Amino acid sequence: SGSVAYASYKDALGSLYYDAWTPEGAGNDEANTFVRITVASDGTVIDARIITPSGDERMDNSVRRALQRITSVPPLLDKSKIQQDFTIMFTPKVKRMLE
Repeated sequence: SGSVAYASYKDALGSLYYDAWTPEGAGNDEANTFVRITVASDGTVIDARIITPSGDERMDNSVRRALQRITSVPPLLDKSKIQQDFTIMFTPKVKRMLE
């Protein structure tokens, strides 16, 4: 179904960004930074920005660096869409669990 494909794509997208992220000096292990990533149908990242900062400047700067590292991702699964937005939450505690 479409919602399963969306969830799988979003998980894959999250993995790509978490792999690119190095939370250097993030002081708060529970800090959350929310980002919105806009992906074109061909996988080009149109926009990637913080929509809710964590309040920890070092954490947010490390997330910004990860966003800048990725300029393209796999093409969208839903070929009827010109572009699609995804929201991802960055948390140092989750990053450590994934390593």
